[in-house]
Amino acid sequence: MDKESAQKKKRERAVNFTELEIRHLVDVAIKYSKIIENKQTDGAMWKEKDKAWAEIAVEFNAITGGIHRTAKVLRLKYDGIKRGLKQKQTKNKLEVFKTGGGAPNIQPLSDCEEKLLQFMTLSVHGLPAAGGNDSDIILPCNFLYHRGRAPFSKQLEFVEPSAVERKKHTSLGTPQKKRVGKHTLNEKIDSLTDSRKELLQLQTQIAEHEVLQKQEFADMQKKILLDRDQREQLQHDMIMKNLNLQQQLLLDTNERQQKEHDLHVQWMLLKIENEEADLLIKEKQLQ
Repeated sequence: MDKESAQKKKRERAVNFTELEIRHLVDVAIKYSKIIENKQTDGAMWKEKDKAWAEIAVEFNAITGGIHRTAKVLRLKYDGIKRGLKQKQTKNKLEVFKTGGGAPNIQPLSDCEEKLLQFMTLSVHGLPAAGGNDSDIILPCNFLYHRGRAPFSKQLEFVEPSAVERKKHTSLGTPQKKRVGKHTLNEKIDSLTDSRKELLQLQTQIAEHEVLQKQEFADMQKKILLDRDQREQLQHDMIMKNLNLQQQLLLDTNERQQKEHDLHVQWMLLKIENEEADLLIKEKQLQ
């Protein structure tokens, strides 16, 4: 039974996002792009991003009104959309600069992807080309995809490397060896060192964030324990108060019964005295 329940639990997954939900997610996330796309990795920015995603979740669920999506689910879906957009841009770039002739197989961008592309930083620099340093060209959205009615293949325009750039190389068919100078090697080492520093900073920020979360969880548990102790103390006080009232009622009942007993004894004594007095009166009358 445990294995079956574990398998069922493993097979459970969230409902897929519809196209309308993806469009709403992108529209809402763009409003907070200055925060969620910020490259800072300090603790304050982490909190700002968590707060922004919480607000995005509220707005998104208010717009859709269907399946409730948490901030974590929306954040993962947003990252997946960006990841797919980067992969598509990279493939389109390779299709444009590949050799062999023929029309490139360009993947069109959707409305959401075109809109999202304007608010994020993509590494879409192409591969090194033999015709010159044209790998730094970034293809705009309307170059890769145009939403007109004409066939897509007719809407592409390819820009060949300029003649001036081609003259810088002897021939396209002859591969040339690239010399790595000391200056370039030092730059790569510095870049690698900076990347390691950024990684260490990111790991430090993540560790600090986890420590804060653990501290908040511990404080919450402490508060729950304190509330439980206060509630138990209140229940104890109520029980003691109830016992005192019951004890007081018992004392009052005993006193009332004792008074009734004393009154009954007095009444009996008076009755006996009255009977004796009657007997004395009758004896005198008989004499």
